[in-house]
Amino acid sequence: MRHLREANPDIALDELTWREALRQFQGKEGVEFVPDPEWRNKRTAAVAQTLSDTFGGEFKRKPEVFWL
Repeated sequence: MRHLREANPDIALDELTWREALRQFQGKEGVEFVPDPEWRNKRTAAVAQTLSDTFGGEFKRKPEVFWL
């Protein structure tokens, strides 16, 4: 927030959404944000791999426990 105010003193930060402010901070305000339609599947696979690496066979033998 401080960086945005210093870089753009006339910017109305209270009128920006969090995402708009972040993109402004990143210098991407003129670039359209296009979400990755597969982000959820990719993230789910990464979390499942971490659980499998951490808990090994327990994760695979009792998936309903991990689901809860």
